[in-house]
Amino acid sequence: MRAREVDVLLAWLPVEERDLTVGPIISTEHPVLAVSATHRLATRTSVSYEDLGDEIVMGGAHPGYWREAIVPTRTPSGRPIRIGPTVSTGEEMLPILAAGEAVSPVYGHSTRYTRYYVRPDTVHVPIRDAPPLRWALIWSTAAENDLIRHFAHAARDVGELEF
Repeated sequence: MRAREVDVLLAWLPVEERDLTVGPIISTEHPVLAVSATHRLATRTSVSYEDLGDEIVMGGAHPGYWREAIVPTRTPSGRPIRIGPTVSTGEEMLPILAAGEAVSPVYGHSTRYTRYYVRPDTVHVPIRDAPPLRWALIWSTAAENDLIRHFAHAARDVGELEF
């Protein structure tokens, strides 16, 4: 966006950069915990952020406030959450998850990928006390124009979508 190669994108909130405008929320979802299929949490119907105090959790989300939004530094009771391997992409996460080296909160819509990309070595467990994740349209404030405003208005009229 800053290079003016993209006019508008769909991004996970929060977005705190002063030069970016946050438009309408397009979707809201709950995160899930991705774990090895053999992990002790894999058979649970849900987990809590408190459970992360007993685990090594993948790091890598940037900027830092994104990481804090999905992986807090402490459990609800105040225990530290250990951050382990750092990854940049979902593809980098898969072998670490499958090997049971770490767990990771991920977007809820990632559970839908299993329809197209079967991974019997990983499972997704709902995080019952996680706040919802919101996705919104984002654009460069300096590049805002009528086309972007009309697009954002149309997206607002459509309402939230399910990924």
